[in-house]
Amino acid sequence: MKIRTQLKFINVSIWMILGVVIFLNIWLYLRIDKMEHVGVLVQKISSDFFQRVQLRHEYFNKKLERIKQQWFILNKRIAEQQSQLEALAIIPSKRGGKLEQVQALNHEIHALFVQLVDYDQRTVTTPERVEGSSDELRDLMMNEMIIAAYRMHQKWFEFVSESQFYLTHQFVHIYQLAMMALGILGGIMIIFSRLLKKRISDPLLQIAEGTKIIAKGNLDYKIKIDTSNKRGDEIGELAHDFNRMAENLKLVTTSKEELDKQIAKRQKSEEELLHVYALLHGVIAGTTDAIYVKDLEGRYLLFNHAAERFTGRKAEEVLGKDDKMLFELAAAQSVMNTDRKVIMAGETSTFEEDVTTITGKKYVFHSTKGAVFNSQGEVMGIFGVARDVTEDKRAYKERLEMQSQLLHTSKLAAIGTMAAGVAHEINNPLAIIHGYAEILKEKLEKREALAGNTKEVLDLTKKILVAADRIASIVNGLNLFARADKDLMEVLDLNLVIKDILGLVESMYSKEGVAIEFTSSASLAQVEGNNGKLQQTVLGLLSNAKDAIKQVRNTGLIQIAITGDEQKIRLSIGDNGCGIPESMLSSIFDPFYTTKDPGKGTGLGLSIASTIVQSMKGSISVTSSGNVGSTFTLTFPNASDKAQTTTTTTRITTSNIVIEQDQQEVCSVSGKVLVVDDEVDVQGILQDILEQFKFAVETTSDPHDALRKLKSSNYDYVITDMKMPEMSGQELILEAKKLPHLSKTRYIIITGDILKDHAAEGIADRYLKKPFLIADIVKALGK
Repeated sequence: MKIRTQLKFINVSIWMILGVVIFLNIWLYLRIDKMEHVGVLVQKISSDFFQRVQLRHEYFNKKLERIKQQWFILNKRIAEQQSQLEALAIIPSKRGGKLEQVQALNHEIHALFVQLVDYDQRTVTTPERVEGSSDELRDLMMNEMIIAAYRMHQKWFEFVSESQFYLTHQFVHIYQLAMMALGILGGIMIIFSRLLKKRISDPLLQIAEGTKIIAKGNLDYKIKIDTSNKRGDEIGELAHDFNRMAENLKLVTTSKEELDKQIAKRQKSEEELLHVYALLHGVIAGTTDAIYVKDLEGRYLLFNHAAERFTGRKAEEVLGKDDKMLFELAAAQSVMNTDRKVIMAGETSTFEEDVTTITGKKYVFHSTKGAVFNSQGEVMGIFGVARDVTEDKRAYKERLEMQSQLLHTSKLAAIGTMAAGVAHEINNPLAIIHGYAEILKEKLEKREALAGNTKEVLDLTKKILVAADRIASIVNGLNLFARADKDLMEVLDLNLVIKDILGLVESMYSKEGVAIEFTSSASLAQVEGNNGKLQQTVLGLLSNAKDAIKQVRNTGLIQIAITGDEQKIRLSIGDNGCGIPESMLSSIFDPFYTTKDPGKGTGLGLSIASTIVQSMKGSISVTSSGNVGSTFTLTFPNASDKAQTTTTTTRITTSNIVIEQDQQEVCSVSGKVLVVDDEVDVQGILQDILEQFKFAVETTSDPHDALRKLKSSNYDYVITDMKMPEMSGQELILEAKKLPHLSKTRYIIITGDILKDHAAEGIADRYLKKPFLIADIVKALGK
């Protein structure tokens, strides 16, 4: 039976029991009331009856009428009382006999009374009346009536007594039954209460107690309900559900604790994220670099204050727009193309961008751009950080120019230092040329050269050419060293570079008592660098070595050695001079630091040398020990894997010129040549050489006249001097290149300037230096 049904049954039973108890109490109360009323009524009737009978007996004779009336009243009252007794319907049937006897006696008395009355009436109405007999008869009738009344009174008293006893006995019996019923009902109530306590109250108390325990936080507590009878009522289900609720609550609490931890962790992460966001926002807003983010369509999603400052546009205007909002069309297209390449590559790139804003401002940005990915790893846009390096580039360019000027000045200073030695080196071959030229002149004047003495004349001519070649070599070395460098990086053979330098200084140093010893264990020592700067570095180190030797002795030795492996090439320059104090070694490469006496050094030589070596991705170091001397070691990356052709320094010597082969090359070409030089002798030499090779030659000393000739006629070659009055060779070539009919003309520049290399600027097709040889002209025309 389910608990709901049990509770309904208990509720109905209790109400029924209460109803029965109330009904019994009311019924007993009413019955006792009526029994007492009947007893009082019977006593009253009996007393009244006897009083009436006594009155009748005492006063019957005197007041017959009154007796009649009283009798009628008594009879009426008896009848009423009898009807009341009958209405009560509580007298048992076995008591009915006495009541019938009373009624029979009452009828008998009534009959006697009727006879007596009838007798009295006859006596009164009958004239004949017997004296004496009437009174006796009447007395007899009265006695009978009194006896009958007495008997009736006795029977009535017995009846009333028995009725009272019976009623009292019945009341006690009913009371006992009621008490028994109440006892049984109480027992049932006790049993019911025990059942209720066991089946409902105790489980409910356990549930209530468990609720309090669980409410205090002990979620491991279990409500223990007797399940031996496999109860399936609501309380058992409630206890089971309550335990399950506690388990779920524990899980929820555990989950809540975990959730609280996660929430706390997330709140901490959010706080940290907000802190980081605030930091990033502060950095992005406060940085001087433009920071921006674009979507895949090139529309701006982020635009910081620096970007606003550069472009002159507010972020509100730019967000959602592309680069056409900020830059000129060409610059915008270039930027967007670059962005697309970065997005396709998916990698971060750093480069320089030259842009012109819509307001006309020009900027050079050092930009870093990279793809922006979403949480799925998909590219969703591009970010960029642009630093304005316009002023830095300008300053860098100025710094490079100043550095170049400083290097060039250093070269000129070195040339000035070598001037005396170079002059001596040039004067010696000049003396030879001058002497042999005079001898040849005398022989020609005496016509000895025409008298069959051809061999002697040829010998003199060869000696003159060798001396001239020596001068050309010295001048060419000075030219290579002193010309302004254009930072051209090329693969150089370090062996040849050193040999070129030795050709320039070895003779001069030997005359000062300083010998140079050169050894190389690397047959092909290739490094990547600038030829002129590398020569300047080596010449500076050789000059310092010579000065260090001259401070302590008149003669000395400079040792140059080249070693290498697959990774590195090392060049060491050592001397046996005065050496460098150990305390100065750490500062030896600092600018304006020198160990020389005041006025004998600028303190820039080694600093410049260190800068040059570092620009070639190399390093320079020094070791020194007292008067033993110093050794400088230059280490460079091996560039043999970068070399496609070996770059060498060409030294012009007569032994290297095979005129016959060059003549064969020139014979394969021909054409019309215009020679422009303000030196008439140079014009003549060039004209004679070219006419030997069957070229049609025209000459002029005026560049303006040359320009007129060029406008009016076609030329296959134009050979012009670089420096001329009113118009330089460079300007002449630039003007000639504007003429459409000279589109296939080749231009050759000849100059004696040792400081500038205009061929590197792409003005002419060929570049020749004075003094030049026939072979040089032949090669220029042949190529």
